[in-house]
Amino acid sequence: MNIALDTGLLGLAIILLWLGAIGAALARARSRMLPPFLAVLLHSAADFDMSYGLTWLLIIWMAAAGITRKPGGAAQPARPPALRLLPRGSLIALAGLLLLASATGARQAVSLSRERQALAAAASGNIGQATALLEQALALYPARTSARLHLASLSGAAAQAGMLRQGLAYDRADPELWAALGQALSGSRPMEAVAAWEQAVQLDPYSRKRQTEVLSALATLAGRLREHYPQEAAAAAAAGYKLYVRYEELARRLADTANLRNDRRFTVTAEAKDRGRELGEYVLRYSPVHR
Repeated sequence: MNIALDTGLLGLAIILLWLGAIGAALARARSRMLPPFLAVLLHSAADFDMSYGLTWLLIIWMAAAGITRKPGGAAQPARPPALRLLPRGSLIALAGLLLLASATGARQAVSLSRERQALAAAASGNIGQATALLEQALALYPARTSARLHLASLSGAAAQAGMLRQGLAYDRADPELWAALGQALSGSRPMEAVAAWEQAVQLDPYSRKRQTEVLSALATLAGRLREHYPQEAAAAAAAGYKLYVRYEELARRLADTANLRNDRRFTVTAEAKDRGRELGEYVLRYSPVHR
């Protein structure tokens, strides 16, 4: 799963094909390295991830030592390497996959470089250059969420919503995108903004920062709408107060359960309590029963 998340399904397929080729070559050579090779792979899959460089060095060493030696341990320099044992068609397919993966990796590397240059330009006050560099970064790799968020923060309100919606096509599970979309929509489509903020909290419920920011944004939205759009203000306040109640319930449940870790120090912040009280007052004031 880690490899698939880091390199995508294509990268996972290439690595599995490579490991399979090594295992097949060790089996054909009747190498004594086959059992430890399988043990390292199974142990890595079950007990720890394969992010350690030593794991890959061991795999490469076992492949080199096992494929070039006879079962008894005598050296066999003339024996072909593992890839020569594969059919020609498999080699061509593997070469094509490696070329495609290399091209994709190169585009991602250049995209990341453009984003870093853009951040440096923005820090020095050159907003135009930063915007151009971020646009280049997204053109090279549209799924780069961090570059999209930075570009949206430098763009006008009219362009932000469309830009962020495009980002959701690549990563619908990023709470930062949903929170930014809610902020972009709050001025023109308040109810859609409320839905976006709710989604952001749902995706990241145990973040006290996220919870507090969304409650503050909803309280501000309800306060801004209450004079001219009381129905929308009531809906925003009701949604915000419901989120606050859930927030308190999550924090209480976590505090009451002794065997649960709280590494993120998830608690109800003082600001969230103030915003929750404010939202509750809005609900009472604008609900149909009290009007």
